[in-house]
Amino acid sequence: MLLARMSDQMRRQFLETLERRIILEDLNAEEIRSAFVNEYLGETLREWVSKVEKKLDSLYTRTTDAVREGKEKFAQLSEMDREYSYEIEGRRKDICKKAHEPMTEYLSFFEKLQKHVDYLSLFNNSNLGQD
Repeated sequence: MLLARMSDQMRRQFLETLERRIILEDLNAEEIRSAFVNEYLGETLREWVSKVEKKLDSLYTRTTDAVREGKEKFAQLSEMDREYSYEIEGRRKDICKKAHEPMTEYLSFFEKLQKHVDYLSLFNNSNLGQD
């Protein structure tokens, strides 16, 4: 309860300060948006973007490594004696599965990320600063 009061007080204090700045400095919509994002959301948003970038890099690396490895293994399969058709088929399925898993995870992450970006764009496209 005490934390909720403190949080509410800090939020009100920020909004009152921002309101004063809007009037005294005649801030336009972009300046208001910038102040809100930089001063209210602050590092939290920046940290989130940084984590997203790191996760994307990691998933991209895993995906490209899996595809590269799959190409190499398919080249090895093409050199196998065709008499081992069951062995070839089993390995082919395994190669495809190992390449498919990181791709699926990468695409799934993009779908989730798109939902977050859509949400943030709603804030960005709001009527902030408009009558």
